[in-house]
Amino acid sequence: MGDEKRKGGLKNWSTKRLVLLALVVVILCVGLAIITWWFAKPHYWVWLGERDFRGTFEYDAVSKQLIVRNETGHEVQRATLGYRMPKVEWTWDDPWICNEGDYCFDWERRGVLSLVYEELIEERNLHCMNVTWQVNWEGRTEQETFYPYDCFDTTRAHWYGGAEVFSQRWPVNNGSGEMQPYITNDYLSWGTSNRDRYGSVMERLFVTSEGVGIVIEEDVPLHLSLNASGDGRMCILSNYTFHFPNPRGRLPHLKYSICVGENARQVHEYMYHRYYRQPSGLPADLVLKRPIWSTWARYKKDINQSVVLEMAADIVYWNMSASQIEIDDFWETRYGELHFNETKFPGPKDMFDYFHQKGWDGTVWVHPFTNIDSFTFEDNAAFGEPDYWVSQAPQKATGQPDVPGLTKWWCGTQYAALLDVTNPLARRWFVSRLEELRTNFTIDSFKFDGGEAQYLPDVNYRTYNTYTNPNYYTRDYAEMAAIFGGQTEVRVGYRSQELPLFVRMFDKTSDWGYDNGLKTLIPTALLFSILGYPYILPDMIGGNAYDGQLPDRELYIRWMAISTFMPTMQFSIAPWQYGAGDDEEVIRIARKFLEIHERDVYPQLVTFANEAVNGRRYAPIIRPLWWEDPENILAQTIDDEFLVGDQILVAPIVERGTTTREVYFPIEGVSWQDARDRGRVYRGGEYRTIRVELDEVAYFYRN
Repeated sequence: MGDEKRKGGLKNWSTKRLVLLALVVVILCVGLAIITWWFAKPHYWVWLGERDFRGTFEYDAVSKQLIVRNETGHEVQRATLGYRMPKVEWTWDDPWICNEGDYCFDWERRGVLSLVYEELIEERNLHCMNVTWQVNWEGRTEQETFYPYDCFDTTRAHWYGGAEVFSQRWPVNNGSGEMQPYITNDYLSWGTSNRDRYGSVMERLFVTSEGVGIVIEEDVPLHLSLNASGDGRMCILSNYTFHFPNPRGRLPHLKYSICVGENARQVHEYMYHRYYRQPSGLPADLVLKRPIWSTWARYKKDINQSVVLEMAADIVYWNMSASQIEIDDFWETRYGELHFNETKFPGPKDMFDYFHQKGWDGTVWVHPFTNIDSFTFEDNAAFGEPDYWVSQAPQKATGQPDVPGLTKWWCGTQYAALLDVTNPLARRWFVSRLEELRTNFTIDSFKFDGGEAQYLPDVNYRTYNTYTNPNYYTRDYAEMAAIFGGQTEVRVGYRSQELPLFVRMFDKTSDWGYDNGLKTLIPTALLFSILGYPYILPDMIGGNAYDGQLPDRELYIRWMAISTFMPTMQFSIAPWQYGAGDDEEVIRIARKFLEIHERDVYPQLVTFANEAVNGRRYAPIIRPLWWEDPENILAQTIDDEFLVGDQILVAPIVERGTTTREVYFPIEGVSWQDARDRGRVYRGGEYRTIRVELDEVAYFYRN
C-alpha cells in the first residue's frame, strides 16, 4: 500500500515536471517571438516624451510621416522624414545606436534617423524635438546612396522666415524657390538667370502661423526648396556640392530642431532667443531721423565732384533734410584701388568738408573685390601677398605660393580677387586702407556692397580659416564693416544680427508689382524683422530706375509714403526731378513726409530699437500684424500693412491709380485713431474702406 502511494506520487510529480517544462518552453518561445518581432519588424507609431507630452510628436517609420500636434491635440504640421529613402522591407527602432530615452531608426544600414525629445520645463506649452540623420555609404552603389532629405507640408499654415528673394511674398510660402544651395546670392547678377536664387539676407529659421518653428544646424551642407513648382512643401537636403567645403571628407548629415507652441510669436521668441543674438546697440541716431542721399539711382556711374556738389546744393535749395551724402560707384581709379579718380574728383576733401558744414556726414561705396587690371592686384601679386585674397586650393602640395581664386562680379568685364575676410592680416590690410581714406578726406563711414557667398570662386577655393558653411563669409564681411560705426550700411545678413548696422534691401526695380517692385517692399521689411535685422534700409525711393527712365510719378510718391515709416529713408531720384516752379507737388509731398518721419516715426523708432536691444527677448521694430495678434487668421496673411512697434498701424496704397483701400484693424478690444483726423477712431477686428489721397499715407495710433 505504501509502495503504491509512493509510485503514484512519483508519477504525479513527473507529470507536473513535464507540464512545468512545457510551460517554460512556451514562455521561451513566446519571448523569442516577441524579441524577433521587436528587432525584425518596423514599429509603427512612436510617441515621444514622458506621459504628459504624449501625442506632441508622432513618427511612423513605415510611411516616414512625422505628425506634430499642439497642446490641444490639433495637428499643426506634417512632414516626411527620409523623403527619398528607398523603400525597404524592414527597419527597426535600434536601441544599440541610441542614447537612453532617444528613438533611432536604421534603414538597412543606409541611414540612421535619431529623434530626441526635449522637455522645456520653463516654457509654457512649448515642446521641441531634435532630428538627426546620419548616412552610411559603405558598400553602397551610387544608385543606393542616400542623401538626407526631409519635406514639410506648407499647405496647413502660413510660413515666415528664410531668405530674401527677388519676388518677395508674405507669407513666404506664397512664393516659391527651387531646390538649390542655401547660400547668400546676388540675384540681380547675370541678367534674369539668377532671379530664382535666394538673396543676400537669410537665416535657417522658419516659423508658421500654427506655432511651429524650425531651425537647421549651421554645419549642414544645406539645400532648400520652398513650394517648388507649387508643390506645397518645404524640403531640406544635405549634400556636399562644390558650394560647401568638405576638407575632412564628411558624409552628408542633417540636423535640425522643430518646436511647437501656442502661436507664431511664442515659438519665434523662444527659438530666436535660443539660437540667435539680439542687436548689441543702436545705429547712428541721425540716420534714423533724417534721410540718406545717394548718387546711385540718379547718376549710376556717371559721377564726379561737380555732380555731387550740385546734388548737395539742390538739397539745400529745396530745403530738404539729410543725414549723410553717399558717393556710390564709380569714384575709384580702378576697382579695388581705393583711390579717388583725380580727374573726376580733384578735391574730395573739400567736398566732404562742405558736407560737414551743412551738418551732414559723407560716406563712400566700397566692396571686397580687386580687379586684376588694378595696380593693387599687380603690386600685391608681385610682392607675394596673395593671402589677402581667397585662394585657389592646390591639387597637391607643391611648395609654391597660393594663387588667388578669381571670381566674376557685376562691375568688371575682367576677373577679380576676393578679399579673404577670415585672414586677420587681410582684414587689417583692408581696414587700414579704408582708415587712411577716411583720415585723408574726412570721410565718416562707408557703404559696404557685396559680401554674398555666391562670389566665392567656383574653383576649389581655400580661405585662411576653413568654412564649413559658405555663408560665414557673409557674416565675417558684416563684422568687418561694423568696425566703421553706426552710419555703416551693408546689403547682406547671416548670423550678424548683433551688429548695429543698417541692412539694405537688395536693389529694387521701379515697378508696382511683386517682381522686385513696390509690392515687395513691405514683405521684405517684415522678413528682415523676423530674421532679427531691425535696422532696415529700404533702398532708393522709387527704385533704381534701371530702365533709364524717371520712375512713374505716382509710384515714386507711394514708395516715399512707405519709406516714411521705415527705420530710415533713402533718396537718389530727387523730388525736384518731377517738376519745379509752377509744379512743385512732389517737392511739397516730400517735405510733408520727411516731417512725419522726423516728428511721428523717429521717436517710436528709438523707443522700439531700445526694446530690440534691451528686451528680455528680441522684438522687431517693423512688425507684421500677427506679432500683436498672433492667432488672428486675417492678421497672418496681410502683406500691405505693418506696425511700427505696437503703437502705429501703417496702411499705404500699393495699387496703381487708386485713392481708396481696405484697411484691417487688428486686435479686438483695441481702438485705432486716424493720425490724419484725430476724431476718427476704428475698432480692432474690423475692415474699413479708407480714402488715402496721393499726398497722404494712412496711419493710426493705438489707443
